[in-house]
Amino acid sequence: MQNLRSVPFPHDVATPCLDGAAYEELQRSFPEPSRFDAGAAELDHRVLRLSSQRLLQEPAFAPCWQRFVEDHTSQAFWTRLVERYGERMRELHPGLETRVGRPLDQWKAVRRGTGERGDVILECQLVINTPVRSAASSVRAPHVDMASKLWTGLLYLRDTRDDTAGGDLVLYDGAPGLRFDGHQAPRDRLVQQATHPYAPNSFIGFVNSARALHSVSARSPGPWFRRYVDFVAELERPIFDVPQMGVLQRRWFRLRHRQESR
Repeated sequence: MQNLRSVPFPHDVATPCLDGAAYEELQRSFPEPSRFDAGAAELDHRVLRLSSQRLLQEPAFAPCWQRFVEDHTSQAFWTRLVERYGERMRELHPGLETRVGRPLDQWKAVRRGTGERGDVILECQLVINTPVRSAASSVRAPHVDMASKLWTGLLYLRDTRDDTAGGDLVLYDGAPGLRFDGHQAPRDRLVQQATHPYAPNSFIGFVNSARALHSVSARSPGPWFRRYVDFVAELERPIFDVPQMGVLQRRWFRLRHRQESR
């Protein structure tokens, strides 16, 4: 747990993350946008994903990516996560091990999509955000991840030619008594605390909770795809509660959100 940052919530940053040669091999063989969706090049700022299951099943994907995905959905990877983040997981979710019936380091890890039963489900998927075609916009407003997620990691593979502004990960503190619309949070109840740039070979990982508030900063129009790896460790059921807005507060929030979007 050395070097974990605690503000505004427990997270880990590594820049650079991977060995230079290993990273270059991965970024050179990152799948073409058409592998995500045949019409990806025409879509305006959409999120498209390639699951670990598909990456491992289809031989057309580069062997280096198949090895990478295999490693990051393995029991050994879960062991490394517990060594790095286990103390924070226990602090934020103190009843979790009791609920599962075993200490974290004894949990059985399975890869998402296999149909196997385990204590924790791992995913390592490739993600792109298609180019912004019209006005500057964000793919994700302030939110917390789904309450079934225990840990999230992001590895950015930005094209070195990409000069588009934005696409950074923004971290927030929430005001006391903060309430959500689903998993989205109102900006006027948040204080921006940190920004993790969308940079090549840059990683951020964090333990998920109702405190793990984040968003993606607005990207300017341009021809470039935003590329990254999304790592997930999740359970089948929610781990924590996400306090919800009342009916009137939710209506006001959604009205303001529509106005901001326009």
